[in-house]
Order: sequence, then structure tokens, then C-alpha cells
Amino acid sequence: MTAQHSIERRAVVVHGREITYLQRGDVQSGNAVLVLLHGIASSSSSWEALLGSLPTDVVSIAPDLPGHGRSDGGNRDYTLAGHANTIRDLLASIGVASATLVGHSYGGGVAMQIAYQHPDLCERLVLVSSGGLGPDVTWLLRLLSLPGTEFVLPFLAPSFVREAGNSLWATARKLGLRAPKLEQSWRAFTAISDPENRVALFRTLRGVIGPSGQVLSAQDRLYLAAEIPTLIVWGEQDHTIPVIHAYAAHESLPCSELIVLERCSHFPHHEQPEAFVEALTAFLKVIDKRGARSAPESHVEAGVIFPWAISLGSGTVAGAMASWDVLRNDDNSGYDSRWFTSAYVHQKIVGPFAAYAEATLR
Repeated sequence: MTAQHSIERRAVVVHGREITYLQRGDVQSGNAVLVLLHGIASSSSSWEALLGSLPTDVVSIAPDLPGHGRSDGGNRDYTLAGHANTIRDLLASIGVASATLVGHSYGGGVAMQIAYQHPDLCERLVLVSSGGLGPDVTWLLRLLSLPGTEFVLPFLAPSFVREAGNSLWATARKLGLRAPKLEQSWRAFTAISDPENRVALFRTLRGVIGPSGQVLSAQDRLYLAAEIPTLIVWGEQDHTIPVIHAYAAHESLPCSELIVLERCSHFPHHEQPEAFVEALTAFLKVIDKRGARSAPESHVEAGVIFPWAISLGSGTVAGAMASWDVLRNDDNSGYDSRWFTSAYVHQKIVGPFAAYAEATLR
């Protein structure tokens, strides 16, 4: 059940600096709490359109990370652990003892870091096109991580260009025209180009991404989250962080569900908001805090076929994952993560292999 409850923008002072956030619902109501964490160069506004579609029996909180949106920046800790601690302290200051953590892109890394550093705070985990699950990331973010990039951006996007672009998108929205991926990418670009946010955003970016790709990965510690109910949502056509990360994380988390959306890239909650809300609402119906699901589940959305949904036994899947991981890291392999999600591979390779493995394991 959903309704258009009011969404309020609030602010609290955490360790002398103001942190702003959107809130829908009353923390004192005793209802479950949902904390939605945005990505680099984004803000709480990226979740605003979604908040009104969520169930009324859920309290939704969408913070601006330090140096993002309307939260204070300045000289502070912009590491992944630093952001995780800020969210912990924010929730403590408003009376939230535990919550379901939803993280998009960099926000997914923050959510996993909170679950690692402060496990009692994390009831459930929702990873949306999440960072921190492998080295692969778009070349554009690698380029932005290079020294001196922040001094070039002002010439590429001066204030009059940003203002013209913002006016264009405002007009497009009034006319009912939608291009969610382009709009979110433009917002991120203008945020990084804004001198008020630039220092914080680049320090945040370089804490997790370098010229070689993502420099932090939770893969070797996912076993610590083995009992946390986890929903993984990804776009099949995500070229920012490839969908192969979703499959690997799903295989490592026995209490996880995986939903991959066809014709969707890096912003599932913007590109396919109805499907995203449906998946999130269904996931929230799981009441048990830990161990609510004893085996992984995968789903087919809009005709997408999931090779990893085949039950081969943990040893066989681990072997397949290891073999494909070697291929992924071979610069001469011609690897393309989209290839592994195609129906062709399922029909010609994965299907016969599964049948053979099943017969052999009997």
C-alpha cells in the first residue's frame, strides 16, 4: 500500500557540520526504516521521486553525503569509511537504531561498509548497480581520477554552459520528455564541475577509483554478510559498472536475490522506477532480520536469461566463476560483460554444461 505522504527536507549537525536529508514518515512510529544512499556527484534528490511510491509502513530517509547536495563539505574525511561513519552518526542522532540500507553505485559501497563496520545497524542490504564489487568501471571515471582533472573541468563546463543545460532539462521535463540516463549523467557532470562541490567530490572519487579502475573491493569480505538478506538490482546494459559484478556478488551471498533489468543501464531506479519499486517492496516483506532466505534466488525480468540461476553445486559454480574471472582479467580475451548475459551463451554453452554437470554429479 502506498500513498503520497509528505516528504520533508531536514538537517542535523553532526560533529559541527550540517548534514541534510529527505525524510518521509515518522521515525518514532516504530515502522521499518529505509536509508537510501546516492552515488558520487549525486544527492538525496536522486531518490526524491521514488519516495512517494514506497509503502506507507516504511520510513524513508535519503541523506546527502558530506560534500554532496546540501550537506556541508570542507576539509573532512571523504573515504568510504568516513562516509559510513557519518551515516551511522546521522542515524544515531535522529533515533534510528537499525535500517535496511539501499545504496546506488558509490552508495552501495557505503552501505556495504556500514554493514562491515556497524553490523547491528544493517537489517537488510539493497545493492543497486553498486560499486565496490570488482575493479571494472567506465573509462570516464578512471579519467576523472587522474591528477589535475579538477583544474580542467571549469573550462569544459563554465557556469553559463551548466545553466543552459539545466534549463534544457527543465524544459524537457515540462514537455514530458524522459531520458533518465542522460539526465543523471548531466547532473553528475555539473556537480563535479561546480567549484563548491569539486574538492569533496574528487576526494571521494579518488578514494575508490584510480586509472586502473576501482581500487577497493568487498569481494573478499562478502562472507561476513552471508546471513544478511540482500537484494541486488542491476541494469543489463550498465556500461559504468558491468553486470558481471552482480552475478559474482549473488554467488557470494547465499541470502541474496538478483534482479537484472533488460534495456536498463546504470540507473535502474530512474530508468525503470516501477520495476524497481516493485522489487524493493517485495523484498521488504521479508521480516526475519538474518537468515531469512537459505538459498540464493534469481529472477528473469523482461526476457533476460541468467546463466548463474542454474544449480550446479557450489564447487562447480565456484570453478566456473574462477575460470570466467581469469578470462575477464585477460586483456587479450576480448571480454565483453554483455556477452555473458546473452541468450546465445545460455543456449550454446551454459545449458549443455549444466546438463553435463548435473548428470556427472548424480
